[in-house]
Amino acid sequence: MALASDSRIEVIANPDSMREVASRCCLTVVPLRVGSGTRLKILDSFAMGLPVISTSLGCEGLSLTDGHHILIRDDAELFANAVLQVISDTLLANTLRENGRRLVEEQYDWDMIFEKLEEELLQLTEKGYPT
Repeated sequence: MALASDSRIEVIANPDSMREVASRCCLTVVPLRVGSGTRLKILDSFAMGLPVISTSLGCEGLSLTDGHHILIRDDAELFANAVLQVISDTLLANTLRENGRRLVEEQYDWDMIFEKLEEELLQLTEKGYPT
């Protein structure tokens, strides 16, 4: 909340709709240096068409390619430069936006996930495993 004293920063605590917040944004930053868990916020950002800059830890566990789906920078200065690069380079921002969105649709869409799960379950039953 201390950041809110800077007129260039708007802190939105507990928004009713992240989609509404995202519609006013040009990118997502994930400067995570400690922590664990699933990186759903990155997938949400991709689904909403936002380019993402993250640390390695921030996107750990996701099948992402630096420079194609996301920009991954662990050094603070390089991270800040990546943010400025995405803001100033429309082609890069659009490439990350399109590739991130495509990745979510192809690999992380719930229908795709359940379809793969169903295939694996059917394969197990065909191999004679007890149901």
